[in-house]
Amino acid sequence: MKRNIIILLLGVSGVTALFYEIIWIRPLSLVFGTTVYAVSTIIASFILGLAIGSWLAGKYSNRIKNPMKFFAFIQIGIGTYGVLLLPTFSYLPPIYLEIYHAVLPNQILFFIVQILLSILIISIPAILMGTTLPIMIKAYAKKLESIGYDVGKLDAANSAGAVIGTLVVGFLMIPFLGIQTSLIITAIINLGMGTIILGIKRFIKLRYLAIIIIILVPFFLIFPTYDVEALSVPLYQILNSHSMTVNAYHQLIDQQQLLHYEESPYATITIISDPKENMKRMYINGKSQCAFDHFGELKDGKNLAKFPTEVYRHNFKSLPKTALNVGLGCGDTSMWLANYGMKVTTLEIDPAIITINEKFSRENFNHNLIIDDGRNWLLKTNQTFDIITGQPAELYDNHSSLFTKEYFELQKSHLTENGISSQWVPYV
Repeated sequence: MKRNIIILLLGVSGVTALFYEIIWIRPLSLVFGTTVYAVSTIIASFILGLAIGSWLAGKYSNRIKNPMKFFAFIQIGIGTYGVLLLPTFSYLPPIYLEIYHAVLPNQILFFIVQILLSILIISIPAILMGTTLPIMIKAYAKKLESIGYDVGKLDAANSAGAVIGTLVVGFLMIPFLGIQTSLIITAIINLGMGTIILGIKRFIKLRYLAIIIIILVPFFLIFPTYDVEALSVPLYQILNSHSMTVNAYHQLIDQQQLLHYEESPYATITIISDPKENMKRMYINGKSQCAFDHFGELKDGKNLAKFPTEVYRHNFKSLPKTALNVGLGCGDTSMWLANYGMKVTTLEIDPAIITINEKFSRENFNHNLIIDDGRNWLLKTNQTFDIITGQPAELYDNHSSLFTKEYFELQKSHLTENGISSQWVPYV
């Protein structure tokens, strides 16, 4: 096989490796949580697998007589596992719930088990991915005196593929195709590379290759799926409820109805109908954000606006005239402010939230809606407000640039001279 083809194959392998890593983070974070610790655990498990695979391939590379054949079967193995992992996501929440109750009240033990579970899920395909670079070096390098140059070219191709994969999956595949379709396409790329190499190089007889293809085609068309509703339950929020057993979890899934599911570049957003509460609730990355009732009327959130308004009125004996609300949600906070006669500016970073809000809410109110990041917008504007409010971050979800000391100081700098200053509290 031509050496340039080997560089191309390794580059494509790097593309698919980062496809998997980023795609897996979305559904797994709905189970493990969206904290920096949970995401770090997932990434660390992936890198650990790459390290183990690279070490194993380097140690036993002398026993591999045909590295291209080995590479082809590794690609088929990665693609097959990628598809098998899809339905596995649906079974993770009850397993995770059982583990949580089994190790209570030892939180350190639970954290260790969470790491081990993440390693078990992710490290197996990552180990296979980690073997590709050492094996391809053996297939590519011919002369000892040029080994450094050859390794550099292969590593550059693999790293360039990783960069391309990160950009493509984050900005194009997940927003436009979703998790399931993106994962299936990635697996098809791996399987396609493997079967093409086996067929062109005649590493196996064509009839055996045909059998592999015949088995895989219906497998891809029928088998790969997972229950998005099972992952829409805010599992890492309800873990503290000792009454939330596995049976209670399944009953909760049966009672609710998934009305909307969307994977935007910023978050996984779901709208769940709960007949028991007679309302539709919005979840962002598994966190309950706000609610509409079944007539499209807004329910939650007025306290986020009411508290700073009352503090302002207590201090200055008048209602505030201007307000900034960071985060649209269901629109109830901004609506409450507008209904009190304030000139309201609403900042929302995710256009998908705005679209969903327009679909499910029947409330109309006047406000200046801006699509931008709250912190960045405050840095570049000179506009001031009487009050500033927004959805508070939970302790388990506080890893964004919002709700930091720097961010609060930035907000205070945009309060008017009549602002509440050191007495100002942004939310309940």
